[in-house]
Amino acid sequence: MSVFPSRARPHSDRMSRSEPVPHTLPSADPGLALRIWEWPGPGPPLLLLHGFGMSARVWDPIVPALAPRRVVAPDARGHGDSDPDPAPRDATRTGVSDLAALVDAAGLAPITLVGHSMGAFVAIEFSAGWPERVDRLVLIDAGPELPPPPRPRRRAASGRTPPLTGFESEQAYAAALGVLYPRARPDLLRQLAPQWLRRRPDGRYEPKLDIRLVDTRAGAQATTDRRAGSKRLW
Repeated sequence: MSVFPSRARPHSDRMSRSEPVPHTLPSADPGLALRIWEWPGPGPPLLLLHGFGMSARVWDPIVPALAPRRVVAPDARGHGDSDPDPAPRDATRTGVSDLAALVDAAGLAPITLVGHSMGAFVAIEFSAGWPERVDRLVLIDAGPELPPPPRPRRRAASGRTPPLTGFESEQAYAAALGVLYPRARPDLLRQLAPQWLRRRPDGRYEPKLDIRLVDTRAGAQATTDRRAGSKRLW
């Protein structure tokens, strides 16, 4: 049984799905809470996992197109409105354990699991560990971790990396996102920017991201774990 009280709420039109219902559930570790966003609807759930540095609200623009399916999307630990890890660890590893806790607590299995970038690696690891809980697996902008061919280091479109924090406005952050994601539509970045920011006491804005996770993301152990999960699944 789902712990979400809004599971049976009907949604008859696309606009009614524009604002999700927030829920708070415990993570796999005691004392840490996860923010879960739900767009209620009939039928089996779609569970969407966002990429690194983002939040579940990245799915806002496409959820109307998924109607009438029920959609559930968590903010990963240290992202969005979910609690940060007291001692930050690789977000993929903690994401897998938190996903297992969510699926059990909310009664979501079997699920159609959709992962983007970091979320795709979480989806791969989860599917390898608990294949009976996954009905379908969709990977976006990521895939099995295979040895990549040599290639030159990519640079941002402007030739520099934008700052990670201390933005004067939501519009300034949207402009920085445009540097990081040059192929993204500017209007969508402006729509998403307010969902990814919090205001600091000094009046400036910073992303809803535990910045310490940046140092854990590219570690050797994290890469080894992703490759092991891929081998088990594929």
